[in-house]
Amino acid sequence: MLLGKGLTQLDVSQNSLGVVPSAALKNLHHLLILNMNHNKVSVIHGKAFEGLDTLEILTLYENKIYNVEVDAFKGLE
Repeated sequence: MLLGKGLTQLDVSQNSLGVVPSAALKNLHHLLILNMNHNKVSVIHGKAFEGLDTLEILTLYENKIYNVEVDAFKGLE
């Protein structure tokens, strides 16, 4: 079992993230809340949130997003 696999809330705000860490998030199948506020995300790549099928709340304010690829939110219900 992976550490954090049952995680329901994750706050990675104020970490100077430049991209959505998709590979680190994709196995968090129970994640309900993801807070990515106050980072440096500028582009949201395709399938950035793939695998987060239970996600209910996603916050991205105070980033510098200038491009959102067409299938960036694919997989979110």
